[in-house]
Amino acid sequence: MYYCNIVDCLQSAASHCVPKVKVGIEKYWWSYELEESKQECVDKTSIWRQKRCRRSGETNDNIIEIKLRYKYAIKDAITSADKDFDKNLANYLCRKDFQSFWKLWRKRFCSRNQKLTCRFNNRSGEW
Repeated sequence: MYYCNIVDCLQSAASHCVPKVKVGIEKYWWSYELEESKQECVDKTSIWRQKRCRRSGETNDNIIEIKLRYKYAIKDAITSADKDFDKNLANYLCRKDFQSFWKLWRKRFCSRNQKLTCRFNNRSGEW
């Protein structure tokens, strides 16, 4: 009984104190501003749902405006991150710093968890 209580306490403390790592595709362009915008969108959506999802009125207009701002902010962040990446690659090539070029390339395009495919050019089997 004591053991189970201690384990429960440790698990509870870990869930509150230890940061969780998100598994999946890392969004290299994600920022704190986008996180705030996302949270604002979620909050306004919950208010809109509490008002029974009305399709007209001030609440609906607010939620449409916030969602559009959020979507445009994401698109802008992606394009600016891609432009920065392209600029850095070009700078490394111009300076003939091939080590930094390939390091940046691998960081962006190479995955550590790549799996070999059993299907290639509409043919399947072991290669």
